[in-house]
Amino acid sequence: MERKQKAATESAILLAIIAAIFVALNVVSYLGVYARVDATENERYKLSDGSKKLVRSLKKGTLTVEAYVTRGLPQLDAFVRDLRDLLQEYKTAAPDTFTFKIIEATTEEEKKAAEEAGLEKIEFGEANATDQAKGAVASGYMGLVFKYGSEKKNLPAVAPGQEGVEFWISNKIREVRDIVEDRKTKVGTMSGHDEIKISEPNLVAGQQASVEAIVKQNFPFYDFSEVDLHNGDTAVPDDLAGLIITQPNKDWTEKELRRIDEFVLKGKSVVILAGAVNIKSGDATMNATLSTHGLEKLTEGYGIEMHKDAVLDYKAPFGGMIPIPQMGTAVNLPPNPSVLLLGDDARYSGNTRLIDDSFNGFFRLKQVVVPLASSLTVLDEK
Repeated sequence: MERKQKAATESAILLAIIAAIFVALNVVSYLGVYARVDATENERYKLSDGSKKLVRSLKKGTLTVEAYVTRGLPQLDAFVRDLRDLLQEYKTAAPDTFTFKIIEATTEEEKKAAEEAGLEKIEFGEANATDQAKGAVASGYMGLVFKYGSEKKNLPAVAPGQEGVEFWISNKIREVRDIVEDRKTKVGTMSGHDEIKISEPNLVAGQQASVEAIVKQNFPFYDFSEVDLHNGDTAVPDDLAGLIITQPNKDWTEKELRRIDEFVLKGKSVVILAGAVNIKSGDATMNATLSTHGLEKLTEGYGIEMHKDAVLDYKAPFGGMIPIPQMGTAVNLPPNPSVLLLGDDARYSGNTRLIDDSFNGFFRLKQVVVPLASSLTVLDEK
């Protein structure tokens, strides 16, 4: 039982690290283009500024989206209307570089075109509101094909009720744009301090799954490279859009921190996914030590004081069944006060909010999971 609880706790931490890496990439990518899932009810199909900026950035002609849809059920009809309105917002934002077609595949020719584009035929079911024993079924396509220059990509299936439609559309647009225009967003991951690496296959015991592999599979326009400053003798490469600093196990030197500061002063991004709580990899006892490894010197210069402590939340411990979509399984997590679940809460506002969804990394997110957190103080005078 001890081993199971330890494995579950480690899984919780790793899952939270995955989420944090995605947050980091959203912050870094905001320098070029930004798109995030719209998960709020009142803005579910309102186009974000980042998505508008994306379609306006197209330089190789017009990008065309062919939306194959199925109608005939109330939920399907409502979803198709919302999808059409969302695509119209893209077109309104960039009428010269974006266009779309809504195609209900009823003829054999249209069905063949959908199949050749790689779309999946789906069976849609809808319950009767007054009689659960009765319902209706429809069969067809609900997917998108993106054509830009000589490149063609698809979203094989989207469905009514699916959150993040804008997120996936914008990321697919960005994927075809970057292929045709030969673009890459280069992100550096710091090394040389025994960090937790995003390239390590440490997500699920016994399986070769890493954060880097999952990100590259879903977001191929990111190009990762490790950056070793060699005790400060080497500068951070100028071609990087940003840096990700993960939890170190060795101290940073003053010279290394100056190199990072030089990089920031060029207008680049740095994301720190680290705190004062340190646990050695493979330590079955899960004993922690407290050390900021010198990172507090860097953050304090930007007005953020990192404390050598651990934040525990005993009133709302994190636990329950957490699904791992890539693995098709779930992890049963015991209550763990060292894993913080921060979500939108109507009881709080302004500076007392648990999560600020106006921040690029948390844009329109309902909640964020933070493992092994340390407290921070914002230094207003800086």
